Amino acid sequence: MKIGLDPASATPSAPYARRLAELLAKYAPQHRCVTDARRCADADLYHGSSLPLPLATHLHGILRVVTVADLDFLRRPHRYSLLERLVLLRLCRFSCRRAHCIITLDRAAKEELARRLGIDTRKIRVVPPLAACPPDKTRCTDAECEHVRRKFGLPRRFVLADGVCSPHLNPLALIDALIETDAAHAVFCGRHTPYADFLLGYARAAGLAARTVFIYESTPGERRTLLRMADALVCTPDTHAEASIRPAVEAMRAGTPLILSDRLDFREAAAEAALYVTPGSVDDLVRALRTLRDGALRERLVRRERERAALFDEEHIVRRLNEIYASLRPVPTDV
Repeated sequence: MKIGLDPASATPSAPYARRLAELLAKYAPQHRCVTDARRCADADLYHGSSLPLPLATHLHGILRVVTVADLDFLRRPHRYSLLERLVLLRLCRFSCRRAHCIITLDRAAKEELARRLGIDTRKIRVVPPLAACPPDKTRCTDAECEHVRRKFGLPRRFVLADGVCSPHLNPLALIDALIETDAAHAVFCGRHTPYADFLLGYARAAGLAARTVFIYESTPGERRTLLRMADALVCTPDTHAEASIRPAVEAMRAGTPLILSDRLDFREAAAEAALYVTPGSVDDLVRALRTLRDGALRERLVRRERERAALFDEEHIVRRLNEIYASLRPVPTDV
């Protein structure tokens, strides 16, 4: 099958299409991908991630797939002028209604397209994001773990809070939870912010300075090592705050138990492979941290995590896309 992709896929401005081209070439070499707009007119299928879809795909009756990765203009309208919102709304509705298939990166986006734009849910498929977690074929050695432990002065047992220290991630609740869980230590790994200074002062005032570690400068390799060393990853952003599922996917691949906010995108990613808490709830965090002391439960969670992590493998995603491509037929779409 000849598949046309966004002409901009070779530039940093379209990472989704660029990554899609790389993965199709690697795992589905039977397809021939083209990114030249002049050659897309004779493609069998066009998969776009920018709006609107090229006019040639409509004129020549080409099968059309569109990935809608950004609904920010619907979710945070205050960031856009009225004219910008109207234009983006019309472009999104026009392309979605004339596409043979729409791909969203999570179920929440699927429901939003159906509710806000009136798109038929039968045309919408959910496929995990290509960039949720890059493949990590390396294994950190005991020596690497010990090097990271000594470099940052880490305790033998700790839970990890990975991300920029900001109120919407509710790190204060984790510090408060340490008071009720005597054996726990917490490591906060992320960019230095004024709020991080406030947390450090708060921990010291609560007598928890010896049980909290703040890491502001770390390499991606060191962050992966920290994740593998941790007893658990704690990621509890507010329900409607921007958050990436990538740390959760990395934790599942590493076999690190998860304590996550009870929100749709996290439940969709981890399902029954995590413990869920109400964002900002100290009591929920205390219960979750104590629950993870059960060795049998930890083993069950880790086993489920590895099963869930497989859904985010590059090869699995390409296989899912191939199934979608094969299921499409050149039939009229919504007008």
